[in-house]
Amino acid sequence: MRKYFIFIIIVVLCAGLPSKSIASSVNDAYKSLKRVEANTEVGVTFPKYISELVNAKVEVEIFLDNEKAEHNPELAISMKKAMNHYLIAGKVWKKKFETLDMVDGNSLFGKKVLELYPQIKKTTAYSVYGSNPFIKIEPFLTIIWLEASKELNNLAKLLVNIKD
Repeated sequence: MRKYFIFIIIVVLCAGLPSKSIASSVNDAYKSLKRVEANTEVGVTFPKYISELVNAKVEVEIFLDNEKAEHNPELAISMKKAMNHYLIAGKVWKKKFETLDMVDGNSLFGKKVLELYPQIKKTTAYSVYGSNPFIKIEPFLTIIWLEASKELNNLAKLLVNIKD
C-alpha cells in the first residue's frame, strides 16, 4: 500500500511540472536559427558553424517533436526549410575541404544541390568548363544562407500569430 501511495504522489507531482509550451519551444528554435544566421553574417569558422548548427538542430527537433507543432503545420514546415538550408550549407562547406573550393555539378551531390538551388546557374558561382558544370563553394554558401534568411523572415511573420 505504501508503494502505491508513493507512486500516486510522484504521478501527481510530475503532472504539475510545467511542460515546454509551443511558444517557448518555437522561440528557442527560432533564436537558435537566428544565432546561426548572425554567425554567417559576421564571419564564422567551420567548427563554430557546425557547433551552432548542432545547437539549432536540437532546438528545432524539440519544437517539431512537440505535439502542438502538429497544429501549426505552416510554422513547422517553415522551421524545417530554414534548418535544411543551414544543414545543406554545412555539407557544401565541408566539400570545400575535400574538393578545392568547387563542387562538380555532374556529381550526385552537385546534381542534388543544383536541383535544390536552380538559381545558382544564373550567378558567378556557377561555371562550365567544357561540358562539366562546377559550383564555386564560397559564393554558393552566400546564396544558401540568403535563402535561409528569407525563410527566417517568413518564420518571424508566422511567429506573430503563435499562442499557447
